[in-house]
Amino acid sequence: MYRNLKTKKKNSMAKLVNFGEALEALKKGRRVYRQLWGGKDGTTTLEFIPETDDTFASIQVNLWNGRKVTGWVNTTEDLIAEDWIIL
Repeated sequence: MYRNLKTKKKNSMAKLVNFGEALEALKKGRRVYRQLWGGKDGTTTLEFIPETDDTFASIQVNLWNGRKVTGWVNTTEDLIAEDWIIL
């Protein structure tokens, strides 16, 4: 499924995927977000942080306002949604 998204490029089309596809993309170093997420000046995205000698692997939330929060907690809606977008 594709949807028109408001981005810097006019008439930009993005493929919408399920969480499984989004998770695989995260593990490959891509950032992802749900179409319904956003804020005043941008979009909230998720980013995979790999395991190191000092930390466990985690998913970081990059908020629209520039803040970063480690340890994303999903909802059931996030897991069954099919509106994930891979950047």
